[in-house]
Amino acid sequence: MMSETIVPSSSVKHKGTLDLRRMYQSLWGWLEAEGYKIQEKQYGERVKPEGKTYEINWEATRTEEDYFTYTITVSLYITGLQKVETEHNGERMTLDSATYEIKLSGTLARNVTNEWNEGSFMFRFYEGRVIPDRIEAHRIEMYENVMSLLSEVKTFLHVYQF
Repeated sequence: MMSETIVPSSSVKHKGTLDLRRMYQSLWGWLEAEGYKIQEKQYGERVKPEGKTYEINWEATRTEEDYFTYTITVSLYITGLQKVETEHNGERMTLDSATYEIKLSGTLARNVTNEWNEGSFMFRFYEGRVIPDRIEAHRIEMYENVMSLLSEVKTFLHVYQF
């Protein structure tokens, strides 16, 4: 299996107040809607005097054509989280005030079923002459998936600020 990083690491940082549960569900829901299977690789919580700190890592994978696998890695770093009461449009709400950092990266794997011996002439011929356009199309789609999720994160942070 050959693996290629398409989006090395893109991150968004935000300091403010938002609904963490809603953001978590929004990201998870987007990945599921796009057909990704999600694994929570790490969930860490520490309580400090200045607030809670969370470190959450997900790995979302989707296989295409039994030859390609898209992997999006999502890392959430939340520091100084404290619950705050606020009023918005006449409603009292409890929200999460913290510093948020969301990192995304994307990887495209080929020959995921290991049908081909990657050192063979036939493999090089297949990838070099038969499917190079398909490989490029999958690279573009992987890039667009990560950028779309990043856009979703930015939209959420902009729309749900209080």
